[in-house]
Amino acid sequence: MGHSVTPGTAPDRGHRTMLVNATVALLLGSALMVIVHECCHWVAGALIGHRSTLYAFGVEYDPPTRGTQAAFTALAGVVGSLLVGVLCTTWLPLRRRNDFWHLLWLWFGFCQLEEAVTYFVITPFGAGDTAVALDGLGWPSEVGLVVSAVGIGGMFVTARMWAPHMRRAAGDDLMLARCFSFFPWLLSIPVGALLTWTQLAGAGVSVSIGEATDIMLAGLAATVFAPMGFIFFRRTQGQPRQTAGAAPRPDRCDRDLRDSRDAQSDRAAARPHDRLSARATSAVARARLHPCGNPLAEGVEKVSAGRIRPGRRTRARRPVPRSSGRPAARAGRRAR
Repeated sequence: MGHSVTPGTAPDRGHRTMLVNATVALLLGSALMVIVHECCHWVAGALIGHRSTLYAFGVEYDPPTRGTQAAFTALAGVVGSLLVGVLCTTWLPLRRRNDFWHLLWLWFGFCQLEEAVTYFVITPFGAGDTAVALDGLGWPSEVGLVVSAVGIGGMFVTARMWAPHMRRAAGDDLMLARCFSFFPWLLSIPVGALLTWTQLAGAGVSVSIGEATDIMLAGLAATVFAPMGFIFFRRTQGQPRQTAGAAPRPDRCDRDLRDSRDAQSDRAAARPHDRLSARATSAVARARLHPCGNPLAEGVEKVSAGRIRPGRRTRARRPVPRSSGRPAARAGRRAR
């Protein structure tokens, strides 16, 4: 669980490092998400033969798309974000490195997935790509309600997928998990609003206050999986902590691997002797309980002490109880 730290201590510095890395990765990942999403719209417009102008927040078609063409270009961004998000959240090629680039890959992939899911949620409100596609295809509004329900379920699924990465990065340290997921999300709200305003002002496109607000809220919703991940954080158990952004040094990895191999070799070499010692101890115990004394104890103790080689087999003669009379002596000789 979370614990308090004094300023300047190693845990405090680790929290600050995690916060900075996660915030930068979130901002870069969300920016790349917007570029990929809008490029999908641009490619779809080019495929149907429309002149397309790419902006940081959308694509303008000349002539404007209508009907099924509008549905095709609108769904291209949603489907593209969904496919890229599923790919990047299930295939983690940088996981072994466990550095900043792996963290950036995670934020980019989950932002892509959440972008598509958010469009599903807002379909009944007549906003977003899925609403444009629904209107272009002429489908009834009831379909939008079903799509919205699927999107709400997808938000919880995305948060559930994000929770193991939080646990792997923070372990049981709740404050470190907040520095990994929650605080970067809070910091991205004013920074994202400032970047959106700068992009709209630099593009020279006149948009209303409502449209600008919708654009900023869309960027905020694309990272909502970060705070929602805490719903499943405590339920995600057994994940080893692997702090992102601090990859182990190669020489240390080589030394640890060499030590592990040496330990395995030592255990393999000692295993036959351990089995022999266990067998010898049990044989000594059985011999001491023998009704005729302990004739096997001496030989077994010699083997366990190393005075006889383990591979050499010795046959112990079982003594015959002495009895008076000549027939008993003959019986003892036959037994020998």
